[in-house]
Amino acid sequence: MSWTLIIALLACGDKVQEDTGTVEETDTDTDTDTDTDTDTDTDTDTDTDTDTDTGEDITRATIEEIQTEQISQGQMVRLENVIISSPVNEYGFYVSTPEGGTNSGLFVYYDFQQPVALSVEQGNVLSLVGEVLEYPDTCADYGDNDGDGLIDEEDPDCQDGGQEEELSTYETLTELKLLDPTNIELINDEGPEIAVTIVDPSVLLSPETAEAYEGSLIRIEGGTVTSEQNSFNEWKLDEILVDDLWEVDPGLVNVGDSFDIVQGIFHFSFGNYKIEPRSSADLIGWNRTCSGDRCVWDLSPGELVITEFMANPDNAGTCSDSAGEYIEVMYTPTLESGSVDLRGLLVGDEDSDVTINNSIVLAPGDITWFSVGSESCYGTPSFQLGSSSFELNNSGDTLRLHYLDIDGSDISYDSITYTSNEVNPGISTQLDPGSFNATDNDLMTNWCTSEMPIVNTSDFGSPGLPNSSCVVLGK
Repeated sequence: MSWTLIIALLACGDKVQEDTGTVEETDTDTDTDTDTDTDTDTDTDTDTDTDTDTGEDITRATIEEIQTEQISQGQMVRLENVIISSPVNEYGFYVSTPEGGTNSGLFVYYDFQQPVALSVEQGNVLSLVGEVLEYPDTCADYGDNDGDGLIDEEDPDCQDGGQEEELSTYETLTELKLLDPTNIELINDEGPEIAVTIVDPSVLLSPETAEAYEGSLIRIEGGTVTSEQNSFNEWKLDEILVDDLWEVDPGLVNVGDSFDIVQGIFHFSFGNYKIEPRSSADLIGWNRTCSGDRCVWDLSPGELVITEFMANPDNAGTCSDSAGEYIEVMYTPTLESGSVDLRGLLVGDEDSDVTINNSIVLAPGDITWFSVGSESCYGTPSFQLGSSSFELNNSGDTLRLHYLDIDGSDISYDSITYTSNEVNPGISTQLDPGSFNATDNDLMTNWCTSEMPIVNTSDFGSPGLPNSSCVVLGK
């Protein structure tokens, strides 16, 4: 039985009780008929104003009425025939009206007492019953917002629907809080396409004008990247934040890149408005740039070559794997190829990869080296892969240089597989200079142990410096 049918039965039950009472007060069929008509009129009036299936007043409302504060916080409302406009995650989803525009979208938040598997998805048409909420709720954030030493329900300010700290509409996200999974009714598996609203970025820079687009499906056309990704994978397009709420990540965007179209739900979180693309299809026409004559995605297999690695650093027991392991790489195209920017290169082993997110520009024939950890015992590398990166296993490993392009293709530049036979404590393993190509370096017979002392250590290697001939060394 659907949720709609439950409501209908409850309404009929109330009506039967009214009719029974009327019959007891009258002796004629005529009176009963007249009273029945009266009861019908009363029920019609009630349905026009509110539903009473939960014992609370439930007001029929629209998304626009909620977003424009015509409905007060804490009010129970019913939304009818709205379309899920975003992916569905563990917190909730967005709903929209098909015509789009300002005040056309709203976040639906789950507030269930236990995990529930909901069989709804983007594109479904729903009717919903929930409570209007502004997030964050300063009476439910476990903090003393007004400095009086009282937190949440302990604070008298939180009584009767009040707040510890009153936030403006530009500091909160308007939500519909679902209290029960049965308050979701699926009307149709697929609704009409939601209109995308084209917005001038300047309108979104001011909270006063941006607020009207909160929750709406919007689009920026011909935007330019004005800030690279931060640690939260946020970046800026014409100074508007673009985020990865639904794990849509284009990769490393560069300042100066442009997009023909960036679209998504206009979301509010952590004090900022931001565009949330729903899938990679919401990012169209990425015109990429870099700081070299060529970018890493322009390279062909074999133009980057692994030329040295340190798998077991030592320095008399003072240099750990996490501080001493390194990989050396050479750029080996023809001289006419010009410089390359390695930003975006993936360096990894069989288990994981780390992205080079700095611009490292190499001329043909240049050598660079990367510390596998977040520090180095051997000087200053071009890049530190970080403490959470992979490890160069002493028992053997496969090292890779590659790039994952925007179409999903994996461009492999070079890989080598070594065994424990090539690993010595405190001594790097180097490629003979006559084998500086991605074919010859696959043969471990072209590799040898380094005999060049590393400055200020007791170890041997040549990170970032020319390799010695393995023939001369007699290895």
